[in-house]
Amino acid sequence: MNNKNKDKRPGFFNWIQSGILPFGLIATAILTSVIQSEIKDHNKVRFEVHSKEIVSRIEQELVRYTEVLRGVHSQFISSPKLSAESFEHAYKTLEISERLPAIQALGFSRRTENPQQAYGSRKAHPVSQRATTHDSERYLVEYAEPFIVNKLAIGFDQLSEPTRSEAMRQARDKGGLVATGPIRLLNPVDGNEGVIFFMPVFEDGNVPETIADRRKKIIGFVFLAVRINEALTTVLNPQVLKGFDVAISDIQGLKQTFEGEMSDRMIFKTSELVADGATRNSSSVYKEQYTLPFSGGLWHFEISADQKYFKSPESWMPLMTVASGILATLLLFFIVRHLQARHEQSLMQKLAAQSALMVRERAIEASANAIIVCRAQGPDYPVEYVNPAFERMTGYAPEDICGKSLRILHGSDYDQIGLREIRAAVSQRREGHAVLRNYRKNGSMFWTDVRLAPVKNDDGIVTHFVAAKYDVTESKKYQEELEFQATHDSLTGLPNRSLLQDRLERTVADARRDGRKFWVVFVDLDRFKYVNDTMGHSAGDILLQQVSERLKSVLRASDTVARHGGDEFILIIGARDNSELNASIIQRIMDELADPIKVNSQEFFVTSSIGIAVYPDDGTESESLIKHADVAMYRAKELGRNNYQFYSAELNHKALDRLKLEKDLRLALERDEFVLHYQPQISLDDGTLGGMEALIRWNHPNLGAVSPGRFISLAEETGLIVPIGYWVIESACRQNKIWQDAGFPKIRVAVNMSARQFAEKNLVDTIINILNATGLAPQYLEIELTEGMVMQNVEYAIGVLSALKQIGIHVSIDDFGTGYSSLAYLKRFPIDMLKIDQSFVRDIADDADDAAIVRAIISLSHSLRLKVIAEGVENEVQLNFLKSNHCDQVQGYYFSRPLPAQEMEKFLHSTWTVPVAG
Repeated sequence: MNNKNKDKRPGFFNWIQSGILPFGLIATAILTSVIQSEIKDHNKVRFEVHSKEIVSRIEQELVRYTEVLRGVHSQFISSPKLSAESFEHAYKTLEISERLPAIQALGFSRRTENPQQAYGSRKAHPVSQRATTHDSERYLVEYAEPFIVNKLAIGFDQLSEPTRSEAMRQARDKGGLVATGPIRLLNPVDGNEGVIFFMPVFEDGNVPETIADRRKKIIGFVFLAVRINEALTTVLNPQVLKGFDVAISDIQGLKQTFEGEMSDRMIFKTSELVADGATRNSSSVYKEQYTLPFSGGLWHFEISADQKYFKSPESWMPLMTVASGILATLLLFFIVRHLQARHEQSLMQKLAAQSALMVRERAIEASANAIIVCRAQGPDYPVEYVNPAFERMTGYAPEDICGKSLRILHGSDYDQIGLREIRAAVSQRREGHAVLRNYRKNGSMFWTDVRLAPVKNDDGIVTHFVAAKYDVTESKKYQEELEFQATHDSLTGLPNRSLLQDRLERTVADARRDGRKFWVVFVDLDRFKYVNDTMGHSAGDILLQQVSERLKSVLRASDTVARHGGDEFILIIGARDNSELNASIIQRIMDELADPIKVNSQEFFVTSSIGIAVYPDDGTESESLIKHADVAMYRAKELGRNNYQFYSAELNHKALDRLKLEKDLRLALERDEFVLHYQPQISLDDGTLGGMEALIRWNHPNLGAVSPGRFISLAEETGLIVPIGYWVIESACRQNKIWQDAGFPKIRVAVNMSARQFAEKNLVDTIINILNATGLAPQYLEIELTEGMVMQNVEYAIGVLSALKQIGIHVSIDDFGTGYSSLAYLKRFPIDMLKIDQSFVRDIADDADDAAIVRAIISLSHSLRLKVIAEGVENEVQLNFLKSNHCDQVQGYYFSRPLPAQEMEKFLHSTWTVPVAG
């Protein structure tokens, strides 16, 4: 056997010798190919990992911008009518320009169906004026910050530009965020193009379920215009790119990614940023493509790098292998083993590199937030690593915190519920989550959202903890602000109905437990609607704010003052130091409100009607207490206002009758239940008919004739007095014209006007339309006003009365002497007549004071060149007194009661004169 081996050995060596060159060349070629393949695979892995890192950075950067848009969108959800000042304040508070300088515009476009109206109130943008479309729908830019850069964009119809229009329609139908493709911005910087993100805002803040409802209920879009090159250049700096080229295109809607079409859809390309404009990697050997759905679009990423990026010591290995193979073929076995070992080592390095890159990628995904790694060794759990964001967030540099405990961030604020959760998670070696108050190095407090996770070794033992901290200070403030807005009135800062209900239920529960009483007080401001209508809503708002402060100043901190709506307030007043509640509290409230209130340099006198319900006498539930206090308040109004009333069961029955009467009153005009009666006015100089007064009557189908005193005040409170008043004017004018056309004497008809109707902005125009419609000449219409109406806002009254006089309408002051007026103002009013109230005429023969007042009014009127008419004349003594003192006209039951139209026509037929006084 040994001989055989010896005989074979020379042949064996000869075979090796004769075959070494071809074997060596073949082996060398194989090994060279293997090494080149390994290097290429290794380089490809590096390229893929870095490519994903670049894509991840881009995606994170874009998320930062879209989060700003979502934040602004949430403000429009809570406040659809957000003012320009609030929008600008939010923009500046968030310091968006400093944090995200690539933002070109952050704004809101509002939907309008009437472009003529829109352009009439705002100058249209030139582009929107040139655009032609048959669609009546417009989305005009209403807000755009920063304003100094985007003021030319205000009024621009974003639907007029195709790229914007397509993105907006997709966002509307989708109900979420959608970005445009590459687009030239309205105010570009250095000619850069950008991308605009749109997010729809719907009525009531919720996204409708169907596309049809979304198209119907959309009110506008919040939008964010970003200079994309500037935004991504900040992220993709040379240290990040490392020689890579990045190209981003929007391929949404393209069936195939043809190069020509993609170039037209190019959003960003790093080679365009090179100074000389040349493509940097025209000979790229590595390319990677990614497709990422983003904001309603489909973004195509193409990343490339040339061979220079992969220069490494391994690049010489193929040449050395060839040399070694030619020179040392006999060592092929050892070289193969060596290469095999290198292959295994390279594989391990690749796996390790992949693992490290995956960890780094996860960290990069949260790079905008603080990342902390701690050893799992109590009691201090010392910090081993913090990222740069930690220093930016806390002010502590790595050398300040590494090796120390994170307790330094808690200061002395140890007793936090969130800290207990984190300590429990660390003790149990599990994940944890909490929101904590932390303190920066300078001592300032900020809120953080902390997420803790254990890190285990190969044996499953927890060796470290990794924590991610998110600064949620701004969102916390915003959340607190939203909570305040949800429970408080935006105008006065008082609790709203929601918070009132909660506090009232708590008060009921406490009172039931302790056996104590408390009051629910319903406060309604008298004549507030008149102030609001004549002086404007801004003046009304100031008045309500001052009333709120006065109410709070009277009550204790433990009591509640809430705004129930409009000019109504509800108070919850508890017992005072175990003493009984008494009416002096209510009187103090009325006295405080009675002091004059200055609004825009003008003083107003505000009184109040107050209703009181007592727990538990008048109810044991919150709803019944409010209802009964409301009933008592209306009783106070019925008794003449400026007083308070306690609830009683009898009032509840009256309230129900009042509600039914109000319901019938709203239908009375439609059912033609109102009629006019006319009372003659007699001229005392010749005894002829000088005019007539039209008085409304209500023929109720069930109640019969309803007294004006019963329904006029109700009509004033509900606002129905305005349409009823116009009906009275039109009916009186039409009837007077009919009588004139029938040949009766042409006399004036007088109608009473309410304060609410006098405050109507279109009063004069409406009366002119009535006169034109009925054909009555203006000089045969007389408007009667009270002193209080014209004195409430003198300048407004003078303007309206002057307009009426200019038309030719007569104006008289009704019930003169019962209100308050200034002679200085009286002479300024363009009026024709004063009417003496019947309260002075009634006792004119027996009361010397009344007689003196009547004489003074007549004398004053004549000295001001005004006519005088006395109402309520019921006997000859009164008539003789008025005639002897040169009163011009009279009316009353002595001559005739108010007559229906048919009876008044008979009166006109008769020849009637005043009997000469004896």
